[in-house]
Amino acid sequence: MKILIVDDEERARSLLRGIIEQYESENGKLELFEASNLNDAVKLIKKEQADLVFMDIEMPGGKGTDILNKLPEEEVSFHLVFTTAYQEFALKAFEMNAFDYLLKPIRPQKVKEVIKKVEADQKQESIQEQLRLLHSSLMTKNFEKIGLPLADGVEFVPIEDIIQLEADGMYTKIALKSGQKKVISKPLKHFVELLEENKSFLKPHRSHFINMRFLKQYSHKDGGYLVLDNDNIVPIARNRKQEVLNRLS
Repeated sequence: MKILIVDDEERARSLLRGIIEQYESENGKLELFEASNLNDAVKLIKKEQADLVFMDIEMPGGKGTDILNKLPEEEVSFHLVFTTAYQEFALKAFEMNAFDYLLKPIRPQKVKEVIKKVEADQKQESIQEQLRLLHSSLMTKNFEKIGLPLADGVEFVPIEDIIQLEADGMYTKIALKSGQKKVISKPLKHFVELLEENKSFLKPHRSHFINMRFLKQYSHKDGGYLVLDNDNIVPIARNRKQEVLNRLS
């Protein structure tokens, strides 16, 4: 497997290189390349056909997401993992767009997990749409779509089209305005944390997170429940009833 490290700081490249070389000594041969800027990174990606790229998000003269503008779509088939110092909004952008990322200072175990993941499944669908939406999110600090990780890639759906999210163990069932239903291998908590600042969403019960745009009816019967536009009935937990009434008012 071919791995490319892209970071303008030599110390950061050295640290990541050391972790990867340790993994290599334990698991077998890897080909490792480095670049200190986007232009050199593009040349190496084209020449070496990298399978995995560790990309610093902040570099002189632009962001790591700018690689989108430097490669034709058919050449963006590698696994891309961003590395970043802590920025709350940037981390949320990665999560919203279903991108893997490593938080600096980088932990060796996280790097090894990423490499194992790529070795297990080297097929990578086009990440053009992911990059496009991530770049837009970072520039405008606004989210219009959310990436739903599926078995064969990532599907992006408009946030305003989500009617309901329901917990199903460590999975989440998502109902969309189109009538489609998705089962995502992420717990409901993951989506609540991503969307909690969106004022359209309400958590009336520990297992339900709804878009109030699709709220059709409130009933005080049986302790209180909500009816959505798709006719799904959502219970209201006793400890959340006052919050729900406040939002409805």
